[in-house]
Amino acid sequence: MTVLRMKAKFAIVGDSGVGKTSLIRRFVLDEYDDKYLHTVGTKVTKVKLTIPHGADTEVDMDVSIFDIMGQKGFRDMVKDTYFHDMQGLLAVCDVTNRQSLDDLQDWIATALESGGDAPVYILANKQDLLDKAAFGDEALTKAAQPWSAPFAYTSARTGENVDDTFNALAIEAANNAMRLVKAREVSVDLDDRLLQALAQRGFLGFTKNELFQKFRGINYEDLKTTLDRLERQQLLQLSWRGASDFTALITPKGMTQVRGNHSEDTRLSSV
Repeated sequence: MTVLRMKAKFAIVGDSGVGKTSLIRRFVLDEYDDKYLHTVGTKVTKVKLTIPHGADTEVDMDVSIFDIMGQKGFRDMVKDTYFHDMQGLLAVCDVTNRQSLDDLQDWIATALESGGDAPVYILANKQDLLDKAAFGDEALTKAAQPWSAPFAYTSARTGENVDDTFNALAIEAANNAMRLVKAREVSVDLDDRLLQALAQRGFLGFTKNELFQKFRGINYEDLKTTLDRLERQQLLQLSWRGASDFTALITPKGMTQVRGNHSEDTRLSSV
């Protein structure tokens, strides 16, 4: 079994009184306190999770859950600090309070503006009070649609759907992180292959057609993006002939990098 480790940051948002702190308490401690727990500022709760990934891999995840005070003015004050670099967002409303559902649009927009493209889960909390519900599936579906967000009815009091929702977000965050790592590995591999091919070609370089022929299995956009990035790094130069044709040439800096990588490979293989 391969065990990987990662850190994740989740934010939980919503109006005051919807049960954000109680949901965290239920998930982390499996406890519920029926006294109103008012969050002043931001509280950070940490929990360790083990996430299965495939048949033979587990991800040990250290999660920090940022519980944001439910006052709208405070939201704008902390957005750059507490939403930056988050891997997931839990947006909580109260099933007995329609306004708390409507307000989620601003909460989510503010969080994603600072936090980037993170998965969003909407929690309609206080499911144990469904007999007093102010909205149902139709309103929740409409609220979730702009964010492609799944939603669930939860109850911090009974624990219903709490673990499932938090764990689902953690699994999605782990899967996203693994995809990002794989994409970076592919990118680094393509960088090396391109520079090595250009180094072997020397001053002749490759025309556009020759290059795309040589790397036929690579998506056109991925190859073009890699060429542009390596040119910005001054590792290669694209000499354009007209608007649609170019020759790619390795630069002295690129040649130095290829030689350095080759020397490192030689050292590693001799260990």
